[in-house]
Formats: sequence, structure tokens, C-alpha cells
Amino acid sequence: MSNKHGSSYYEKHYKRSIFHRRGDNPYVNIFWIKYIRKYKESGKLLEVGCGEGYFLKRISSYYSIWGIDINEYAVDIAREVAPKAIIKLCDATKLPFKTSFFDVIVAFDVIEHLRQPELFFKEANRVLKIGGILIVRTPNPISFGARIKREQWFGFRDETHVSILSSKEWKKILLDFKFIILEEGTDTLWDTPYFKFIPNVIQKPLFIGTHVLLNMIYRGFFNWSLGENWVCISMKQM
Repeated sequence: MSNKHGSSYYEKHYKRSIFHRRGDNPYVNIFWIKYIRKYKESGKLLEVGCGEGYFLKRISSYYSIWGIDINEYAVDIAREVAPKAIIKLCDATKLPFKTSFFDVIVAFDVIEHLRQPELFFKEANRVLKIGGILIVRTPNPISFGARIKREQWFGFRDETHVSILSSKEWKKILLDFKFIILEEGTDTLWDTPYFKFIPNVIQKPLFIGTHVLLNMIYRGFFNWSLGENWVCISMKQM
């Protein structure tokens, strides 16, 4: 994982939004809690790349929780935000846990930061129990935004995104490490502005507002390829 995730990175990418403090994304977190419980109602859960710990804080009512992050700044905050969690400072490709320990692993916006993401999937397979659930979310390089914005698309703007792969490539890695894909899809359009001739003050509430609304009312992913993030729910085989 890139070592560029210092405090300035978090200030830039997780502090600003018109709807919320970006480190805390309540409507998305609530959506994920309900979605994860559809597969595993309880058990041991690990968030890889836990950042400042807001997701772990919200899900702590249902699971025994662990988190890891490569950034000391984020880990210090996460330990305060989610006091029920065991938070470790470590790399996603070297998980310091026993084999077959977890029921659920989530990795939101993580695998694109790994120069050797296959090492993460190998480790995820090792520490998950048989039948355990792995959830990943990562930028989708064939999204509407990527097609029209090109180098200005969010997936390419962040210099720490070193592994921007297609869903086909990610699925091959998952299958190589003995995961069964249960669900996949993409989200919505939220990386404004999309159109130069429309002021962003109009585009931002329109697209992001729609994104928020759909996260609040819809309980699944969209069967289209144009959303900004690809999402995949998979299960460890025997």
C-alpha cells in the first residue's frame, strides 16, 4: 500500500462534503450494516483500511470488531471513535490474525491502493472462515465519469490509486483465491462535475443528492456498468 496516506491525505479526501464530514458517511454506513447482516447477522468482522473508524463505530452493536489501517494518524483517531474495536497499524497484505478467524471482511476503497492486490486476497482467504464473506468496493474504470472525464476522473486524480482494474480482472483474482461471487454491481454518479456547460453548484446537489437518496431507499446494487465504484460480495469456498 502507498505510504502517502498521511494526515494531509485524510484532510484532503475525508473532511469535506456538502452533506457530512466525509470520514463519517452515515447513510452509506447504515446501508452496509443492513446489507452485511443479510449474509452474517453476527460474528467477527474486520474492516481493512478502517480510516477514522466511523463504520466500525456504527456496526459495533452487531459484531465483534477489528480494524486495520496503514496510517498512524487514522489509527489514532479510529481508536477514539470506535473504542469497542481492536485497531491495528499494519499493511493490508500482511494481516496479523490467525487462520480462519473472521466471519466478515470489508475493504472499502482499499484494493486500488495496493501494488500487489493479490496478496490481500490471499490473506483475506486465509483469515476468513469457510463460508465467510468478503466485500470490496473499488473505482470502476468503465464508469460514466471515467469515460467522459478521463484523467480528471476521481479514480485517476488520486496518485495513491496504483491498481485501477476492471471488474473482469478483479473477479479473476477472486476466483483464483477460491472465492465465490455472490453479488456484484456498481453504485451511482457522484464525482461531479460531469458537464462543463452546467455549473457544479447545480450538478453537485443533483447527483450527490440522488446518490444519498438511493443509498437510503435501495437495498442492493445496480445492474449496470456506469457507476463510479464497482462493488462485489463474495464468499470463501472450502
